[in-house]
Amino acid sequence: MKTLTYTVTTIITLLAIMIALSTSTTTDQTVSYDESSGTLSVVIFGGSGDLAKKKTFPSLFALYRTQMIPSDVVLIGYGRRDIPLDLFRHQVTERINAVGMEDILEEFKTRIFYFKGGYDAENCKKLATMLEELESEVKSNGSPWNFFGINKGLEKHNRLFYLALPPSVFVSSAAAIKEGALSKNGWNRIIVEKPFGVDTESSKKLSEGLSIWPEEDIYRIDHYLGKEMVQNIIPLRFSNTLFSKIWDRDHIESVKIVFEENIGTAGRGGYFDKSGIIRDVMQNHLIQILALVAMDEPAALEAEEIRNEKVKVLEKIPPILLKETILGQYTAALDGSYPAYTDDDTVPDASKTATYCELTAHIKNDRWEGVPFVLKAAKGVNEKKVEVVIQFKQDSKLYPNSAGNQLVLKIQPDMKIAYKMNNKQPGISEEITNVELNYLYDNLSSSTHIPDAYERLILDAIQANTNSFVRADELDAAWKIFTPLLHEIEETGATPEMYAFGTEGVEQ
Repeated sequence: MKTLTYTVTTIITLLAIMIALSTSTTTDQTVSYDESSGTLSVVIFGGSGDLAKKKTFPSLFALYRTQMIPSDVVLIGYGRRDIPLDLFRHQVTERINAVGMEDILEEFKTRIFYFKGGYDAENCKKLATMLEELESEVKSNGSPWNFFGINKGLEKHNRLFYLALPPSVFVSSAAAIKEGALSKNGWNRIIVEKPFGVDTESSKKLSEGLSIWPEEDIYRIDHYLGKEMVQNIIPLRFSNTLFSKIWDRDHIESVKIVFEENIGTAGRGGYFDKSGIIRDVMQNHLIQILALVAMDEPAALEAEEIRNEKVKVLEKIPPILLKETILGQYTAALDGSYPAYTDDDTVPDASKTATYCELTAHIKNDRWEGVPFVLKAAKGVNEKKVEVVIQFKQDSKLYPNSAGNQLVLKIQPDMKIAYKMNNKQPGISEEITNVELNYLYDNLSSSTHIPDAYERLILDAIQANTNSFVRADELDAAWKIFTPLLHEIEETGATPEMYAFGTEGVEQ
């Protein structure tokens, strides 16, 4: 009988091992959370702020409803104000579109908690106590071992800390978390929102302050890197022979990366006036897109290999010159329907902050020498779009008057890939005409889920996928491109050219 008991126990143990092995996955193999790796807690510092309400919690709900994170996930909003839990749950979920998913939303709310406290070590120690209590209530980590009680006492508790805070408290908050709130038996990671400084020196100080955390556990988020079309740049370039063989100065005439908005800065004029369009959009979003467009092929599709290549190409870009830069600021709309930038009560009347900038970057390497990379960012213009335009050279001897091919990557608002090429005019005519081949994302099946950028990036951080996050040396290389220009603008008091709100921008 004892032998039989041993045999049954052995069989059960072997079955548990087999199940564990069969269900075990790495983050490279699946997009869902591996619950056998431990419980998951996400703490959002600045949990009652606009970013948390507009982006963080809605993105966490999207991950929750698609079962990308555990149903027993612990979500804690951390703030300084005294907010009743029911009210907080309502505030951070009221903007979520949950039509037809009301029951799931109610379940999601039960996983949301609130912690009131300052961003210091003592309060973070109290946070740790709260986390431990909530984590202990999670009955199973999703591991088959727990079914047999084999894993008891060995549970891991993983924690992701999201700093949706002003940059002035990044370092002190990160230090407080490090001292008081870390999990002792699981992984700990921290997400930091931009801006990452205002120039090279301030950015370097910020990186030095955050260095108490291992670099591999710091996730500097630039949400543009999480956008679907930006995610597609590397596959498009390196999986298609058509493009990979002609992606250089011999075949490409110019590259233009455009960010345009048909809205102004109302509601955030005070913040924007301290940064301007270059810091707000170009030094981060546009330069990151440029790096993906211009980098050499990485040795492998691994995060560090990709980021290494991005750093290499950024380091080959000399500082931008003011003489190659056009600055603008919008005035009131011609019909008076929208006020001038300086009419905002939070903006100084004599402000020279640019709401429009167009500049040219040059890459000093064999692949791109002589190819202009034009970056344009504008607010208050007549169109809303973000796109990359690759203009190929036209060197046809038989058809010298035909247009050069063009590849357009439309990032927003309507995602598409357009390839403009030459074709014989249909019919008897032998004239050459320019046609456009389109891949429209709007035509995808309704069952195809394209995640919001924040949704994708939060999941990446949970999975330790650093590919779409900015490394410290990458950040430093990007700032070195723009800091001399920013300082020159400020020191010379460069005056932007005026353009009416709702027009094409600065006339050229």
